[in-house]
Amino acid sequence: MSMKYSYNKQGSGRSVIFIHGFCENRTMWNDFAPLLATDHEIITIDLPGFGEARDQDVLHLRENADHVIGLMDELNVEKAVVAGHSMGGYVGLSMLQHHSHRLLGLSLFNSHAASDSEEKSQNRLKSIDFIRSHGTEDFFKLFVRDLLSAENDHRDEWINELLEMVSVTPQSSVIASMYRMMERVDQIDLVRSTDMPLQIMIGTRDKMYNADVVLEQFATGKNIDVRLFPSGHLGIKEMPDEYHRAFREFIEYAALYSERLSSASS
Repeated sequence: MSMKYSYNKQGSGRSVIFIHGFCENRTMWNDFAPLLATDHEIITIDLPGFGEARDQDVLHLRENADHVIGLMDELNVEKAVVAGHSMGGYVGLSMLQHHSHRLLGLSLFNSHAASDSEEKSQNRLKSIDFIRSHGTEDFFKLFVRDLLSAENDHRDEWINELLEMVSVTPQSSVIASMYRMMERVDQIDLVRSTDMPLQIMIGTRDKMYNADVVLEQFATGKNIDVRLFPSGHLGIKEMPDEYHRAFREFIEYAALYSERLSSASS
């Protein structure tokens, strides 16, 4: 049975795939991704359970990685630079683990490589209990404020925009995704040992991840571009120009690295 894919594609050139985070969907990239479409093929995807794919069952992270590869096959994309925000970064890391030959590079937007700590797992379980008792409305109101730094979490226009995006996410998808994230494996050894070009963009004002802890995860990698920004968890909202500039530089580096490898092996 063929898989149904929910995606947008625009532009032409080197392929770049954007994967959204938890409770988000491909519309999160609407302002950011087109900045690259003048000279790249830009693909944004809704993971099953989210956005226009919300009628599908939420997948395990490895299955999501396979799902993105399936879309690449359908679109005849041999290799791509992949960008993942938060949970989308976890999917990207699974692609790196299981499908590295299909990647030119992987950029993690406000994500990290560790598995859930016991404290984090317990917090997710508390959130699941809360949502089962009260629904998603109050949870989403808290969640979208945590996407932004303290300097910006009072901006009503941004809050309302984010609420509009996340509110289409079914309660079942929110809960299932939390369980899937609790199940994920630690990928710190992978990011430290791979030769694949990696980029990690860290928000020093991120409420969800401790910037110093994330920085330590990537500190001893072989081929990692580490960028620090005074942003919250959704850095592309607060500092779009800076994130775009850093990501464009990474795309060019990843392509050049791939060309050098091809030349050396020929």
